[in-house]
Amino acid sequence: MITIMAADALLLKVRAESEKKPISCMGTGIALLDPPEWVSSFSTTPAWNTKTILKWIAEHEWHGQGTPQIGY
Repeated sequence: MITIMAADALLLKVRAESEKKPISCMGTGIALLDPPEWVSSFSTTPAWNTKTILKWIAEHEWHGQGTPQIGY
C-alpha cells in the first residue's frame, strides 16, 4: 500500500499488521515509525532530523563546553 497522507497510513497501520502488508507513506510521524513495524516513510520527522544534526555537531564540530543546543 502507498499513501501520501500520514493520517491515512496511521489508519491503515492496524490492517497492514494483520494482513502482513507493508505501507509506504510520503508523510510521516513518530506514531507511524516508532516502534518500527509495517510502515516505512520517504521522509523523517523534524525531531529526528534535529537529533541527527545535533549528534553530528557534537561528534565533529563542537569544541565548546556542555552539549550543543538549538536556541530560539
